[in-house]
Amino acid sequence: EAFADGFRRLGLGEVIGMRTWGGEIWLSSSNRLSDGGLARAPMMGVYGPEGEWLIEQIGVVPDVVVDNLPHATFNGADAQLDAAIQYLLEMIENDPREVPPPPPYPNAGCGVPISATALLIVRCRTPRTIPPRVSRPCSCARSSRASSRVARG
Repeated sequence: EAFADGFRRLGLGEVIGMRTWGGEIWLSSSNRLSDGGLARAPMMGVYGPEGEWLIEQIGVVPDVVVDNLPHATFNGADAQLDAAIQYLLEMIENDPREVPPPPPYPNAGCGVPISATALLIVRCRTPRTIPPRVSRPCSCARSSRASSRVARG
């Protein structure tokens, strides 16, 4: 509930789904009993800059109401996810944005450019495939002799 309310307050997007249950007063775990048990009680509420308690007994009312019906959900459908995807596709169509080009691939530190595939190979240290641009994964962090072999290629 706090996430959905904060998402809306920060203007990050629309809330799609059903109204939440409205239990925003948090429970405290500080009430320990003599037998080691725990008695939880509502202790901390959340209020907004308007000076009003948030969400409690009301919940977050979505901007777009979509219910996931139990039988459809059991069969693998997700109406809320479908509605969110449709909403985003419409936003992209109405306000397209240019995707920035990717930056150049990082340098291994020994003068050999590394592609994204090689970077993954070096990280997991289990080389499976080596892209044509690099003769072998850079191992300059492991030994200087190995890095000179890679640099000479």
